[in-house]
Amino acid sequence: MLAGRMMDFPLTLTHFLERARTFFGRNEIVSRLPDKTLVRGTYGDFYRRTAKLANALARLGVRPGDRVATLAWNHQRHLEVYLGAPAMGAVVHTLNLRLHPNELERSPSYCPSRREKGCCVCGDIVEQTVELTLTP
Repeated sequence: MLAGRMMDFPLTLTHFLERARTFFGRNEIVSRLPDKTLVRGTYGDFYRRTAKLANALARLGVRPGDRVATLAWNHQRHLEVYLGAPAMGAVVHTLNLRLHPNELERSPSYCPSRREKGCCVCGDIVEQTVELTLTP
């Protein structure tokens, strides 16, 4: 350990996720979806789903420094992307649900990133946004 450091390990998201799994793995997380249904899971479940998402993004070709854009309400699935993508080194770009579809279409291109490639993991209102975009 280097002199002057308070801890002997880096405070990364992976450490945060592993700590939540280890110490609070059986504690419940409750999330409400836009249709008002409740989704229940544990921090252990959350860790597994977040790790699976990080691996899936890597298999899709997302690399450290790439952008992962999200368009989702504040619920369990969005939290999994919000922590899973940076845990594998990607940059999360949360798209604003209140923007007009024309603004949403341009938004990811303005997000600074080391790579131009981005992967969009879309949430609940994609169908509405596509419908608005296609409506004359």
